[in-house]
Amino acid sequence: MHSFSANQTRVVFPCISLDDYLRCTHINIAATSNGGQCTDASHDQGTCGLVIDGGTANGWASNGGIGQWIKIQFVRAYLLNTIRVMQRVELTDLAKSLRLEFSDSSEAYVDLTKTDGSTPIWDVRTFADVSTSFVKVVVDTVYAAGQIGFREVEFYHDNCLRGKKSEIHPLFGKTISVLVLTSQEVSITLHEKPQTDSARYRFNIGGNSKSTIYLATEGGSEVSKDSADISSYPFHASQWRTFWIDFRSSKLVLGSGSEVILQWNNPNPFSISYVSFTADGSSETRIILCNKEIKCYKGADHFWPLDKVVAGTVFDLIGSKHGKADKSSLGSGPGYQGMASLGVVLKSTENKTIDFGDFSDCVSDAAVCNTGIAIGFWVMVVSSSDIFHTAETSSDRGLLISHDKDSSKLTFRFYSNDVSGMVEHRIATLVWYHVFVSWKKGESPFLVVNGAYDLWGSYSSVSRLQETYTHLLAGKRPAGGESDGGLSQVVIYKRPLSKQEMLAKFHCVGLSPEYPPCASIETSDRISCGWSGITKSLCISLGCCYDSGASTCFQQDGLSGNCKYMSSTEIFSDPVQAQGITVRPSSNAELHEMN
Repeated sequence: MHSFSANQTRVVFPCISLDDYLRCTHINIAATSNGGQCTDASHDQGTCGLVIDGGTANGWASNGGIGQWIKIQFVRAYLLNTIRVMQRVELTDLAKSLRLEFSDSSEAYVDLTKTDGSTPIWDVRTFADVSTSFVKVVVDTVYAAGQIGFREVEFYHDNCLRGKKSEIHPLFGKTISVLVLTSQEVSITLHEKPQTDSARYRFNIGGNSKSTIYLATEGGSEVSKDSADISSYPFHASQWRTFWIDFRSSKLVLGSGSEVILQWNNPNPFSISYVSFTADGSSETRIILCNKEIKCYKGADHFWPLDKVVAGTVFDLIGSKHGKADKSSLGSGPGYQGMASLGVVLKSTENKTIDFGDFSDCVSDAAVCNTGIAIGFWVMVVSSSDIFHTAETSSDRGLLISHDKDSSKLTFRFYSNDVSGMVEHRIATLVWYHVFVSWKKGESPFLVVNGAYDLWGSYSSVSRLQETYTHLLAGKRPAGGESDGGLSQVVIYKRPLSKQEMLAKFHCVGLSPEYPPCASIETSDRISCGWSGITKSLCISLGCCYDSGASTCFQQDGLSGNCKYMSSTEIFSDPVQAQGITVRPSSNAELHEMN
């Protein structure tokens, strides 16, 4: 409802439901030029406005570290999910992570990059959609004591960015293969650094029925270098087109199948480490980028990305244990900065389970784990699920990883012939979590969740003389079992990993847990999360929402699908396997199956 002043005609608008694309904006709503104000600060509020003035020459500095903050007020409530921030230069003045507090009392946490101490950089981080009229930016952790501060802070919604351009993401290897589904032109930009004005090559494919390569030096404008006609191979809205790019040397080559379309030699080449995509927003566009290099899991014994199933097979990219899917189905997985990886759907009632093969070693029998074992994976559960099993619960040696919906516990158990190890952690349903567990016989297991929460388990004496089951199963047990959820990026090391190793591998992959929105969850759609008396910090660590007024922890009713309504760019990706963009006005569930 809206009304004018008393001496004007009263106008009443009917109650309407606004789509997300109407509530968000591609502009930086924190900027002074767009109505933003820095209304308060923990120190020196007078200079706080310099972080939203559109320049990076000056900024705001605190007089301390952890707990320092600034508050940025917007002209009205907007839907946000992206912060772009440039910190100060000195290593002693850098925040390691930030806590973002919103007007609905919800919070988000983002990690920041540690610079070289001489050159400031832009960090772009995303968080779950939230409708808010202000953001309080709080320093959560630091690298060292100093005067933490910022040169510039910006807020957006990444699905409303003008031009439908994706963020810049890490690239692995020296070749890429691209599948494109569109009727319009597409650009693929290869960057030297993770900044938009870094040295770069841009391949425009389809514009004016041509493919054109552009070069830009750092800070410079793009210059066309060569082009080729592709009118005989036009894009089609319902047909996939394949392309590949080879940048192993100074010669850049664009091709399709066995045909070279375009090549150009740069006499002053530079290294390529990042990629971004641009698509025409007037029609749906999907891009899948296959970029295989196992950079983050070198030294592992097995790695299953679970981003594709070929003829019922899920491939082990490091070892030789290619698993078999009883009935395969892919879904969207964990994401980061607008990217969502692919994963497999586990649902025992529909025979969507996996047999990773026969392991007559430490994986199936903890009694022969002389050095130890470590397992890492992304998981999302809808209901109680048997996630991994090489043993039955009561008698067999091996491992059992399961989730119980009633207790909210994700439990890890390792059984040898005379000793067992166990560790558990409460998680919420409908939220993607990354877990890494390490265990050595005679010691307690060590668990790291989402690269942030770590805890020790316990161990005890047992007597288990049977070794009946040796297959590693997902979504079922050797005798029955149940599952309803998703699984992605499973890695196994036949040795224990330290906490530092697990954290390094988690951050290397470049994915991050994405928690459900809080502001948009109506009271009627809320269901309890966690347990009675749960604290706010533990509630948030589960990926749930906390109502400070009622002291309750809640999440969205699973029946509503925990959906996000998309109006522009959505990216499906796996940093070591397949990446892509989708531009479409539609809805997408957190576990959206793709056929």
